[in-house]
Amino acid sequence: MDHLRDRVTEITDWRGQIKKHKKKIVVGAVATGFVVGGLMALRRR
Repeated sequence: MDHLRDRVTEITDWRGQIKKHKKKIVVGAVATGFVVGGLMALRRR
């Protein structure tokens, strides 16, 4: 039971998850920015 509790605590620690996956988050944010910017540019035409 303690192992399960520790695992749940690890998974739900959002600050730890951000630190662990920082590079993926930054890449995703940049990609999202390009997509949103591209869609906005297409709508202006």
